[in-house]
Amino acid sequence: MKIGQVVVCIVSVVVFSWGNSWNYKVSSGLLGKLGSINVSKTQDEYRYRIDAKVITGGIAAVLTGNRKEYYRSEGVVQNGQFRARTFQIRRVMKKKNQIDTYRINPVKKRIVKRKQRWKKGKKTKDYTKTLPYFSENDLATLYINMIPVILKAPPGSRWSFKAVGAEKVKGRVLVTKPEVEEAQRLRKKLGVGKKYTILVISSWEKILSKRNRKLTLAIDPEGVLYRAHLVALPVVGEIWIKRSR
Repeated sequence: MKIGQVVVCIVSVVVFSWGNSWNYKVSSGLLGKLGSINVSKTQDEYRYRIDAKVITGGIAAVLTGNRKEYYRSEGVVQNGQFRARTFQIRRVMKKKNQIDTYRINPVKKRIVKRKQRWKKGKKTKDYTKTLPYFSENDLATLYINMIPVILKAPPGSRWSFKAVGAEKVKGRVLVTKPEVEEAQRLRKKLGVGKKYTILVISSWEKILSKRNRKLTLAIDPEGVLYRAHLVALPVVGEIWIKRSR
């Protein structure tokens, strides 16, 4: 089960919340509870930090060796925008540990990724590489910065963004605000009313599988993720994400 890849998609949209702390439950129609996500954000006038913790549960915990994932984005606040300077993904499993750290240099327009791997306590990999694209948005800050524009845009609008942490799709993330009829159909599927804005994220096919997997989001009037749905995956089935508070 590619639960880790699914988590990348989920966290990237959960953390655009303007609140300080949110909790989400992740479940599957076939397997039941898959885990939970906690997101917290702190900031002052000059700097910010976002932390997300993903804990697998139920059968997902058994199949992944009680996998836990931790995401951290740190950077500066400039003109009301979050500009990432460091983005880190840490994965903890029964016998393996993984850390991916991204350093964003806005002067040289360069992103350097450090990849570290351990197996049974012994380090097996440690190397760095420069990514072939540049962005000051990572998977955590992208939607914080873009959600005000997206919410005001007319139905049928589309955007193409680049984000640190999405190098498997060359950093490219596609966001669509569906036409009125399609948005209403998706609201019915998600079980939400007209006050919720519907967004669809695609271009994740190389992360999740060879097929195009689309993530559908229901955003409340404050710009916070309320519910999300990911189309069927092998073994897992459909993924549902619901805000618990």
